[in-house]
Amino acid sequence: MDLSVKLGTLKLELPIIASPMKGIISEELIIKLSHLGGIGILHRFFSNDHHENFSAVKNSVLSLRDKCKNWGISIGLDDTWYNMLLDYQPAIMCIDVANGNIESVRKYAKKVKSII
Repeated sequence: MDLSVKLGTLKLELPIIASPMKGIISEELIIKLSHLGGIGILHRFFSNDHHENFSAVKNSVLSLRDKCKNWGISIGLDDTWYNMLLDYQPAIMCIDVANGNIESVRKYAKKVKSII
């Protein structure tokens, strides 16, 4: 039985997307899900909670990119470090906000899309 699903340019062999929630997702889980055909999304507090500097974040993302096909990042409206992550080609980006139907989110989505 084929469970694969295509979401734009992203194809998942296993239609599981792990929530980008602090305390739920980890680098290890993202890698394992990718190997199974799903995807995990790095939560937006990753750079603040797990690493003290830009180099540590960069090394972790390089490790994800080298170990798995599908991975994503989650960002908030005030994040700027995502620019660096775009160089490492995440499969998806998730704008993590409580209410996506407000003007500031629409403007931010347009800004992110123009960078991608």
